[in-house]
Amino acid sequence: MMLEALIADYRKTQAAWTIKFDEDDSEENTCDEWRAYQDAGWAIIGYRCSDMAEISQKACFIASDANLTDTLANCQTEDAVKFFLASMIPPVDNGNIGENAP
Repeated sequence: MMLEALIADYRKTQAAWTIKFDEDDSEENTCDEWRAYQDAGWAIIGYRCSDMAEISQKACFIASDANLTDTLANCQTEDAVKFFLASMIPPVDNGNIGENAP
């Protein structure tokens, strides 16, 4: 899935979760809508950028979204930050840069 499609999916799941949360805030972090929203966010965070334009688009989108910024700032493991950073390294033909990125 391309980055633009992941962003569209994220916005769709965010809207669904917001509606659910407005209806019943007691299920804030346990409902299916919340899990879909979080999964969509992690899909963006882990998306392997293919070029500098996608790196810029991804960085700008994450920086502009309070939930994604919070997810990265408060992630529970160092691996999550490494996962994000590795996803920003586009693959190159010589096989060295980005070789081990997700």
